[in-house]
Amino acid sequence: MFLQNQKIKFNNILVSNKNQLYEEFVTNNLKIEVKKNINIKNNCNFIITGGQTARSLYLYWDENKPWPHSKVNYCLSDERAVKNSSELSNYRMIKKALFKNRENINNLFNVYQKSKMKNISYNFDKYMLQGIDLTLLSLGSDGHFASIFPDTGQIYKPGKIINTFGNETNRYSISSSIVKKSKKIYVLVAGVSKAKALKKIFSSDGNIDKYPAKVLTKSKWLLNFDAANYLNLDNA
Repeated sequence: MFLQNQKIKFNNILVSNKNQLYEEFVTNNLKIEVKKNINIKNNCNFIITGGQTARSLYLYWDENKPWPHSKVNYCLSDERAVKNSSELSNYRMIKKALFKNRENINNLFNVYQKSKMKNISYNFDKYMLQGIDLTLLSLGSDGHFASIFPDTGQIYKPGKIINTFGNETNRYSISSSIVKKSKKIYVLVAGVSKAKALKKIFSSDGNIDKYPAKVLTKSKWLLNFDAANYLNLDNA
């Protein structure tokens, strides 16, 4: 079995039921944390991922309104160095899916800004003034997360917002040190290719440059049925 002899707690692996919509499963797990922070301090500082799996999730949030979006300070985990209007832009995707393409959005922070890195980091600190309450990341099939890619040394880069390069594109990303400061971290694992990456992450040695997502092993991993089924998890 996948988890045998692995240094991971069973309750860190959360599995979607075969008949349950993955977006609903993910939302139900996140909703507890988001609403808790809103109840305590009237807002939630929430770093969110890009990608197609995330797009479906954000469309679900827009339709079902699991929490008041106006009370959540969303921040991109990473972004390509492209215009906000580009089809490659995570900002554009989230703006369309979650904010109905509304103009003048003041609660979605883009880590890519045409400014010096120290200014972006300053703006990030100002936006996340009370700290990072919640982070939602997605696992790449090569073991990357955000825009921190394998065998690049990017996992060791100091700073808060870092400049990276991956898949032939310049990118901006939250650093691994910033991720670790989040009070809660959840990671999307959807599909067989991502399940294979997860297996390698927990089966390999301690080389975090080869598999950057190894730094996330204490996070909550949200697996869809296909990923869990590939790993032969009992509760799949």
